[in-house]
Amino acid sequence: MNKAIIKISEKNLTLRVAEPCRVGTVMNWDIQMPVAAHLDKLTVRGTVTECAYSPANGSGDYLLSVAIGDLSTVDQAILKAYVDFLERESALNQIAAEHQALQETLKQFSQTLSQFISTAEWMIHHQPGKGVTLH
Repeated sequence: MNKAIIKISEKNLTLRVAEPCRVGTVMNWDIQMPVAAHLDKLTVRGTVTECAYSPANGSGDYLLSVAIGDLSTVDQAILKAYVDFLERESALNQIAAEHQALQETLKQFSQTLSQFISTAEWMIHHQPGKGVTLH
């Protein structure tokens, strides 16, 4: 079953899948860990609690809600750390996007200010004796 995790918490997963799955189905899901992690993946066992058709973007996929089953203490710690990592990564991505937008705005402002200064200098040099008032 081709599946993509679209939301994850310490207790639940939301998956996008191509085929429907019965509520109550118990399955294993592999959660890929970040590249720098010492672990490639974490396998969790969970029970499908909801399956809904999702016509979003014309894909015709299904969204599965999955309750994660009991995990060992180590796996719980790994999952908690991974969820924390995803939250921090999301926040950093938002900050990076805002930083990029601010840089673009400042670049445009700088270009406009430069044009304004050039126009003022031209007016001062080409219209001597006439007062130049800039507003």
